[in-house]
Amino acid sequence: MDGQRQLTDTWQANLYERDGWQVVELVPVGDSSVDAYPLATALWDIVADWRPPQMIVDMHQVTFLGSSMMGALVRLHKRISMANGELRLCRLLPHPAEAMHACRLHLVFPIYNEVDEATHFAE
Repeated sequence: MDGQRQLTDTWQANLYERDGWQVVELVPVGDSSVDAYPLATALWDIVADWRPPQMIVDMHQVTFLGSSMMGALVRLHKRISMANGELRLCRLLPHPAEAMHACRLHLVFPIYNEVDEATHFAE
């Protein structure tokens, strides 16, 4: 599934497939600090039919990573893991990367510098 999609009122995504992974490039289109709960559901809907669901979230346009967004990523991670899939993050800007480390979420999510690195690295 390639192309652009409106995920929520405040998030869009550019979607493309790379080496069996659904890549989701998140694009904020409003106040990204508002409740991100609907974002987790919208992202899950993209890979719900994949077996196993494999998603890379490209976050190079996400400048702020608040607790609501972190919660949405954790919910998505749990849902994908329960379906025997994998969620990887890549291209985090400095603030989101610092927030992930401060909350120790870098221990939960594999984080990569580039999409290609995320698709080819075997854990």
